Amino acid sequence: MPRITRLTANHRNAIRAHLLRLDGRGRFRRFTTPMPDRAITRYVDELDLDTGLFWG
Repeated sequence: MPRITRLTANHRNAIRAHLLRLDGRGRFRRFTTPMPDRAITRYVDELDLDTGLFWG
């Protein structure tokens, strides 16, 4: 059974680390475009963890 967890600012570093570990293929599959490290960092910094819904 999937577990639902509310993400908070405390999770931001873990999210960033997870996405930065993805290889080029994984990044393309996740974002449907090549994503350099700086773009992933910006993406994570701009996530709205208070109202956003995330799957995955």
